[in-house]
Amino acid sequence: MPEPEPAPAATRDEIELCGTCDQLLDNCECCSCCERAPCDCECSICERCEDRFDPERSESCCSEYCSHRCAERDNHYHCGACGDTVGENSYSCEDCGYYDCCREMCSTDDCNRCTHCCSCGDDANTQHAAIRASNCREYPAANPATQKPTDLGIGVELEIECKDDTQVNTVAAAISDKHHAQLLLKEDGSLNDGFELVTGRCSLAVHQAMWPEIAKTTIAAGGRSWNHTSTGLHVHLSRAWFTPLTLGKFLVFINSEATRPCIVKLAGRSCPNYAKLSKKKLTDSKHSEGRYEAVNLTNSATIEVRIFKGTLHVGHILADIEFCHAAAMWAAKVSCKDCDNWESFMVYVRANRKEYKNLINFMAAKITRDGEGD
Repeated sequence: MPEPEPAPAATRDEIELCGTCDQLLDNCECCSCCERAPCDCECSICERCEDRFDPERSESCCSEYCSHRCAERDNHYHCGACGDTVGENSYSCEDCGYYDCCREMCSTDDCNRCTHCCSCGDDANTQHAAIRASNCREYPAANPATQKPTDLGIGVELEIECKDDTQVNTVAAAISDKHHAQLLLKEDGSLNDGFELVTGRCSLAVHQAMWPEIAKTTIAAGGRSWNHTSTGLHVHLSRAWFTPLTLGKFLVFINSEATRPCIVKLAGRSCPNYAKLSKKKLTDSKHSEGRYEAVNLTNSATIEVRIFKGTLHVGHILADIEFCHAAAMWAAKVSCKDCDNWESFMVYVRANRKEYKNLINFMAAKITRDGEGD
């Protein structure tokens, strides 16, 4: 029988190579709009995918999540509450910009506002009480799958900023309307015009399921995180899960000079003022030098990892959460002599790739491609 003809080679358009660096576009750090390398590009950075785009050529990013990519879209509108694309005949509120898919419009003939914003009724301009005081502890109910002390519960605090103070309540209202059962919104004195999104104690699987929608809602409402130096993402792990030795290995791993290049790339920042990285010993699990360390041990119920830059890129959020979970699990198994070995950690992560797929994808795109030691 004759051998089958080989499949035709993929064209450049089919595999979408970057014109500057010849990397696949989804793995390339060059600007998708002007195709310049990061050091030469003056475009803005997208909150949704952390890619660059030219605001003069594209007023907004794609209306749906792309594979780490933004696309220019013409002749469409986005609802500020749900992020869905709406048509020309949809009606929007002149104050908050939300469309009739997510807001009931005022029935008064000369009012162009939704019932949330209008001043026609007795409840005119009622301020949304979604943001609680910074000392509020009314967290959403813990996920039943992680009720036992032997399970590793995870809580996340994500700090966001808004365009200005007048937008804070509008953004908070949109997030609270859709995610009040999952999030506690709290004031944070370190932010300029923002607040923090705080989850309850959940399993890793629950975080993986809920953050894509939370990030989408927050971006659509006008919340931002990555482009601000004031924002961070903190991951809390159940203290009761750790033995003193496991915690000691966890501390050594995150603070080691050997792992620091990779830790900083994953975190997206080096922040000595709020998340200091300093060499640790196994016995340092028994005391803390203060809350502004990379791993904060001052809380009675949780171990807080503070190293991460704030982001609304859902793949990066989940990579950060998965990293903390994987580092704890690996620390419980690894020998003391290997507890600052990055490759040993990655061997464990790759062996559990179904559980840590976002972390693996992030490492491949941001660390492995650039070299793990530079």
